[in-house]
Formats: sequence, C-alpha cells, structure tokens
Amino acid sequence: MSSIKEVKYVNNKDIDYNLWDKCISHSQNGSAFAYSWYLDSVCKKWDAIIVGKYVAVIPLPVKNITKIYGLFQPVFFSKINLFISNSISSKTLIEIQKKIYSNFKFINIETENLNLFEKVKHSKKESFKLDLISPYTIIKKSFSKKFNKDIEIAKKNKISYNNGILPNGLVLLSSIEDNFNKKTNDKLRLLSAVSLRKNKGKIIGAFNDKNILIAAILLISSHNTVNIVYSVHSKEAKNKKALCGLINNYIENNSETAVTLDFFGINSNHINLQNEIGAKKYPYYNFRKRFLF
Repeated sequence: MSSIKEVKYVNNKDIDYNLWDKCISHSQNGSAFAYSWYLDSVCKKWDAIIVGKYVAVIPLPVKNITKIYGLFQPVFFSKINLFISNSISSKTLIEIQKKIYSNFKFINIETENLNLFEKVKHSKKESFKLDLISPYTIIKKSFSKKFNKDIEIAKKNKISYNNGILPNGLVLLSSIEDNFNKKTNDKLRLLSAVSLRKNKGKIIGAFNDKNILIAAILLISSHNTVNIVYSVHSKEAKNKKALCGLINNYIENNSETAVTLDFFGINSNHINLQNEIGAKKYPYYNFRKRFLF
C-alpha cells in the first residue's frame, strides 16, 4: 500500500507515458478517456497526480487564465477519475486532495469519484449505459413503442449505415450541423484520426436514399466498453429518425457480446435513453469551486 510521501504532482513533460498507460490498462475502472493518446488529443495541457510507481493516477486538464491555474472540462473530455492498479490508503486519498487544492485556484470538473473533492460543492448528473451481452431479441424487449416506431420510420426512409466513415466526413457534418469553430473541429479530426490509427475508434454513418451522410457517431472502445464520444445529425436525419436507426443497427450487430455501450457523447435530448432504449442510469458529479487567494 502506498504512503502519502509517494503522492506527487507531475507536470506533463515528466510523465512516463508507458507507465501511465500500463496503469490505465490494469485499472479495474480503466477507460479509453484516460489513455495518454486520448488526453493529448483533447487537452491543450494536462498534468497528473501520480502515486508511487504509477500504482494510482489522476489526469488533470489544466487551464491557465493569466497565470491562474484551474481544472476545467475540455470538449470531448470525460471525467477525471482516480485510476488504481493497486490499493491506496485513506490518508493517501487525503494527500491527493491536498495536492489538487494547492495547485489550482478554481475547479469546474466532472468525476465519478464522489470522495475525490471533499468539502467542494457538487451537483449530481446522470450518464446512461446499456449492456449488450443479451441476444438482440431480449434487448429489444426494453425498447419503447416510440423507439420501435422510430426504427420503422428509418427503415421506410431507406436509411443505410456504413462503418467506415473517415474523420473528414464526420468533421464536415459537424461543421455544418453543430457550428463548431475551427479549433473544436480540428480537435475532433485529431481525436478521430488517432483513435482509428490506434484501432480503438470507429465512425459509423447513416445515409439517406441519395447516399448523403446525414448522421454519424464516433465510437472509442476500451475495457469492454464502447463509448459514443460524439454524435451529430442533420435536420433531415431528425425527421427520418436516422440516429435512432443507427443506434439500433449497432445494438443489433453487436448484441451477445461482453460489451457495455456508454452513451457519453450522444444528444440525449433527441432520444430518451432510459425510457426508450432501456439504458441504465449511472451517477457522476460536477464539482465547482473558486478558491480564495
């Protein structure tokens, strides 16, 4: 078990990426969002709290406002969880908190670890996940009448699906529909390209009957979890229920696998994930604090 003396704040340039990624791989709560290549893709700068010889780590996305440093939530970043490949003591956890508080003057961050920021005000949020281990016929029983109707609408509109969409196709659609600025589009392109190169990512597109891309999702996989990192759909796609058809197509083709589908980046305003698909709710927390100088 690690001692509090082994808790260190480490600047990015001093992080051993090999040991870092090994820790993430061996962590029970390991996630694609915590690998060094993912963090490099979505964070302008990230440092870390590291315990011992990388027995526990926390990625810290850093924001610098006129030399005042804080933790913030970058676009496409998920959560700053504590990733552990070995046990740590409660005293070590307290020391981790001290390191964070002493290095940052403000916090606006999300995490699944409720005890990571004690004495900091927080609000509870909900994420949604769906296990795909059951046969499709069983999973489909949890679909609502509305979602089944939306699937039929997509079929009647002759929506087709392709698993081989390239990053430029995704970015082009996002630039039209989500009005991302160049900086965000460049980040999306980089993240998509790197994840595909690492064989961790896949972009699935939905096409209308004229073979025009009208909806797409970026999936990134790790630790038996497939994360929908980003989704985009046009007005036509909304009317033709292309995103519903796309998600149903993925579930049908990947049922009976030991995989959990995480809807992290889906537009949940378009689909009621719990009531329409049967996804389960999982809590996470937003911590927000401005410290006195």
